[in-house]
Amino acid sequence: MLDLLDFNSHKTIESAVSDAINGHVNLALTNKRSLQEQRSYLGASAVGDACERRVQFDYAGAKREKEFEPKTLRIFDRGHVWEEIARCWLRDAGFDLRTTSEKTGKIFSFSQMDGRFKGHVDGVIVAGPKIEGVGYPCLWEHKAVGAKSYTSILRNGLAKERPAYADQVAIYQAYIDGLTEHPAIFSITNCDTCEQTHLPIPFDAERAQRASDRAVRIIESTEREELLPRPFGNRNGFECRMCAFADRCWSLPA
Repeated sequence: MLDLLDFNSHKTIESAVSDAINGHVNLALTNKRSLQEQRSYLGASAVGDACERRVQFDYAGAKREKEFEPKTLRIFDRGHVWEEIARCWLRDAGFDLRTTSEKTGKIFSFSQMDGRFKGHVDGVIVAGPKIEGVGYPCLWEHKAVGAKSYTSILRNGLAKERPAYADQVAIYQAYIDGLTEHPAIFSITNCDTCEQTHLPIPFDAERAQRASDRAVRIIESTEREELLPRPFGNRNGFECRMCAFADRCWSLPA
């Protein structure tokens, strides 16, 4: 009697091969992440976080209770790749988009509080097509997001939907010479559809001041070993459930 043929066996083999390859890739991603040096400064991208205490723990170098999943590390890498693609698209379209200053030869960046508060920008557009509402030079920032976030930002605006991004833009405009006169161009790429939106963001001096004050508060409180207040009433919300310092935080006073 002939054995029955298993027409699904190839799927089992494919799955095993895929799992094995992903295992190696995931290990490489986590190993690469572990080799990155702990930041010794507060970055501009972190200042607008919803929880100052979380930023404080990170700035102080507190041990994370859970590391980033390989999927999240892939998303980080995706953002870097999309940023470079978006930069190339703009340059091909006639925008003189630069990452280094012609005057100093260094990347566009700022450093405050003796290097304890720093940041570097995605780029500065120094010249380009004549477009109403656009002036040069102007700050250029880019974010790659999924379709849901893309739609939410377009519907609600950057400041409301992603206040941390808006704070980051304001800080860069404030601390890097020559970027307050013209609106920043904040490019958003929808990773699911490859659509793009380019938002003009006028300089908001009040937002920049609040973000700067927040940075000073986080840095000085940490150095005085003073714990900043926890902004949430319970740990069941999204912010706390996703936080890498939740157990430590909730074991301490509010």
